[in-house]
Amino acid sequence: MRWQQLSPTGAMPAGCAAHSAAAVGKHVYVFGGMTATGALDTMYRYHTEKQHWTLLKFDTRLPPGRLDHCMCIIPWPVTSAEKDSESVTWNCEAEEGDSNDKVTQRGDLHEECQADTLLCFVFGGMNTEGDIYDDCIVTVVD
Repeated sequence: MRWQQLSPTGAMPAGCAAHSAAAVGKHVYVFGGMTATGALDTMYRYHTEKQHWTLLKFDTRLPPGRLDHCMCIIPWPVTSAEKDSESVTWNCEAEEGDSNDKVTQRGDLHEECQADTLLCFVFGGMNTEGDIYDDCIVTVVD
C-alpha cells in the first residue's frame, strides 16, 4: 500500500480541522469542522469513483457551525406514495433486517413503495468559543 495525491474535480472543501466524515457506498460525506475564520456548517459529498466533490445545499436552516462532533449515516426505511411523489412517511416500525428490501404494495387509490433513504445524524460538538452542543440533528442526504 502507498499514499498518493488525488486530483478531484468539483467544489472541493477548504482545508479544515476537527470535522467529521462518514462513508456510505461510493460516497464520503464531510460535515463541519473549522478553518482559521471559524466553525463550519457546510456538508460536502465526495464520489470515490468519479473523484468529484459536491457542496450539498439544504432547503432548511443549517445547524450552527461546529467542530469536534461525531456523525454517522444510516439507511432508514421510508414509505412513499407513487401518486404523490412529494409524500414521504417515516417508517419507524420497520423490523430489523428489512432495511434492504424494497416492497411494492398496490392499493385501491395509489401505489406505495418502501425503500431506504440515507439519514445523516450529527451529535454534539462545540463552537469556537468552547460552548458544547447537546443536540442531535438529522438530515436526508440521498
